[in-house]
Amino acid sequence: MERGLDVLVLIVAAGALIFAGLRLFQRAKRFDAPSGIKVLSEDQRAPVLYLRSFDDDQKSLAEGSREGFKLNNEEEDLAEIVGTLGPLEAIGRPGEVLPYSGAARMYVGEGDWHERVRQLLSLASLVILRAGDTPGLWWEVEESAKTVRPASLVFLVPLKQREYDDFRRKAKNYLPV
Repeated sequence: MERGLDVLVLIVAAGALIFAGLRLFQRAKRFDAPSGIKVLSEDQRAPVLYLRSFDDDQKSLAEGSREGFKLNNEEEDLAEIVGTLGPLEAIGRPGEVLPYSGAARMYVGEGDWHERVRQLLSLASLVILRAGDTPGLWWEVEESAKTVRPASLVFLVPLKQREYDDFRRKAKNYLPV
């Protein structure tokens, strides 16, 4: 009986160490996240612009961890998928100490982000908007609808049905089609 308890304790400890190691690995990748400006200057392809609420950065990490042991978060998977088209670019949250891994982030002042998004929209080969509900995101949806060809605009919708329905109803106010 004592041997069975020892094995159980060993299995639980190994699981905890694996989980902690995975978390440390995910955090370490953030130290290696590339600068958006550097990526744009080195990669001559048109960027793929990723627009989302800053709150979704943490959400996509949390959702990935609920799915089990994943080495990549949602944004890293997205960067890998669109990587053949161009580098995935995003605006970073002002004051963010450590960028999330996935999209290369550009950091701009509070008053400068509208102009930077407009500039990136004019350069982008594809624009991906992660559905959400913040004033900044709705401004980005409206601006994208004005300047981006519909075939180059993609919505990532990781919402529950009720949230999706709310998003779809509100999006009608911003999207001509």
